[in-house]
Amino acid sequence: MPDEATDRLIKEFPITFWKMVWENTEEAFATADATVQNILDKVGRARALSQLRHDLCEQAVRKAAKDSGLHTDTLKTTPPGGQYVFVITEGATLIRANIQHDLRLPDGQFRARWAFLNRWIPLRQLGLFDSPLPLPAEDMLCAMLVVVAPPPRGDQSAPIFIGVGIPQYDLSRWHSLISIDELIARYHDADAPTPSAPVPTPSASDVTFKDSAKPSLKPAKKKKEEDQK
Repeated sequence: MPDEATDRLIKEFPITFWKMVWENTEEAFATADATVQNILDKVGRARALSQLRHDLCEQAVRKAAKDSGLHTDTLKTTPPGGQYVFVITEGATLIRANIQHDLRLPDGQFRARWAFLNRWIPLRQLGLFDSPLPLPAEDMLCAMLVVVAPPPRGDQSAPIFIGVGIPQYDLSRWHSLISIDELIARYHDADAPTPSAPVPTPSASDVTFKDSAKPSLKPAKKKKEEDQK
């Protein structure tokens, strides 16, 4: 169901960006799996696969952003120990959620800080005795790229889900979460022309026919023919 927060993604990011994110992320999974299969035995594959896949997926987003003309950068986490990519436009910021095995919200202090941008999105419907609170200015949106990996014993060469989620500002739940192909489809819906009003079909009573016949006089018979009678 369309909503203001999700519709802003269409306004802020070109469709080419999401298409390249989709393609690059699938390529990152395939490359990571093939690499660890070729150079490591089973003992070291799982840990190496996780780290390599993370780095390649970070690179996938950076490349998609740069190729789409968007600003991207990488920040380090606090406390030190990790780093994450983000893509920022005039009205939205996209960060990567960690690669998961389900669709639960990711944790992490840096994600919580970015999610706080969404404090203008209402957390819930007001009850009968609740007092309406003023909402913060709707000047920025935080979205997260959600990538779900296969279960450990599954085929690791492709993700089982790629999508975009908009978290509540307190990371209590997803405000919205859609697959990347559904998001791309919304661009086509937004560009579709508005159907024109149907042309009414006239009824039989509305149809009139003009008499196009022209009166004419029969030619007079020649006098010679009359005399022969």
